[in-house]
Amino acid sequence: MHSYLFDRVAPIFADSQFDNIVQFMTGYKPSECEEGEKADRGKEECFALVYEGVEAVSTIRKILGPTDPSRAEPGSVRREFGSDIMVNAAHASDSADNAAREMGIIQIEDDGIPLWVEKYHGPLLTRVKAKLNIGKTTENLT
Repeated sequence: MHSYLFDRVAPIFADSQFDNIVQFMTGYKPSECEEGEKADRGKEECFALVYEGVEAVSTIRKILGPTDPSRAEPGSVRREFGSDIMVNAAHASDSADNAAREMGIIQIEDDGIPLWVEKYHGPLLTRVKAKLNIGKTTENLT
């Protein structure tokens, strides 16, 4: 009986929670949007960073602190900027596989950060790349 009930109720609950999460993040409930609207930008703004490196997942999660800001260490992002378990200032993937999946969802390849950097700091990115010789081949340096 437990398994039968679980198999019937869990998908309904999961869909409802997914709708709530997406509404929280975008301002729209997917179940209330026309198919054509689903590709539009949300009402809410967010900033996505991709943290890479050795032990990236555990390192960034340590910097952020626990999901519940009241349990986070002083100085952690969530302790300092979060208000509760839902509005906790930041999201961090719990695995490299989930990070890859989530980057696909937010279309990280459509990175708009260089445009903002250029707008507010001029050609800063270009100057940094030039100083570090990023994108130059050996032939270009001689």
